[in-house]
Amino acid sequence: MAFKDRLIELRKSKGLSQVQLAEKLHISPGAIGNYEAGTRIPQRKLIFELSDYFHVAPEYLLYGSLLTKKQFDMLYSKIEGPLFYLNADDIEAVGLNESIRQSIASAHKYGQTIRFDRAEDLAQIFNVDLNSIMNDPDLAEDDLPEFIDREEMQLVSIYRNLSTPLKTMLLDYAGYLSKKNE
Repeated sequence: MAFKDRLIELRKSKGLSQVQLAEKLHISPGAIGNYEAGTRIPQRKLIFELSDYFHVAPEYLLYGSLLTKKQFDMLYSKIEGPLFYLNADDIEAVGLNESIRQSIASAHKYGQTIRFDRAEDLAQIFNVDLNSIMNDPDLAEDDLPEFIDREEMQLVSIYRNLSTPLKTMLLDYAGYLSKKNE
C-alpha cells in the first residue's frame, strides 16, 4: 500500500471528502486530489499536520507498518539462502544493493523488524507468498515478557529501522508537536 492509499483510507475512516479534509488542513482540494492520485507527496510540514490530524506516526503515512519479528523471521528463513548466494550482477538485476542486503541481515541478527514495503519487495524478488506469512495467526504477535510495554517496543523497533533522514524528520515532528502544544 502506497502513501496515497493510506491517505485515502485515513480520510475515508473519518468520513471526510477531499474538500472537507482540505478545509481542515487549510490547503486546496486539488492538493489533496494530487496526493491521493499519487502525483505529488506533501512537504514535511504537511506530513506532520496529517500525522497529527489522523493520530498516526509520519513514518506510517510514508511507509506503512512493520512486520512483527515472527513474520520477519519467517520471511527471512525463506529468503536467507538465495539472498546471500546472489552475485553482484544478480543483486543489481533484482533491484537490491549490498547495503540493503546487509541491513536486512543486520535487522534479523539483532532481532529487529522491517518495514512492510521492504518485505513486499523481498517477497516479490524471491517469489515468497507474503500473504500466507501475514495471515498466519501464530506469526501475528511477538512474544514479549509481560513487563515490556508492547507499544514502547514497537516504537523503539520503528525508530531503529528508520533511515537517518527519517529519524531527523521524526525529531523535527516531535519539535513541531512540542511547539504546537505550548
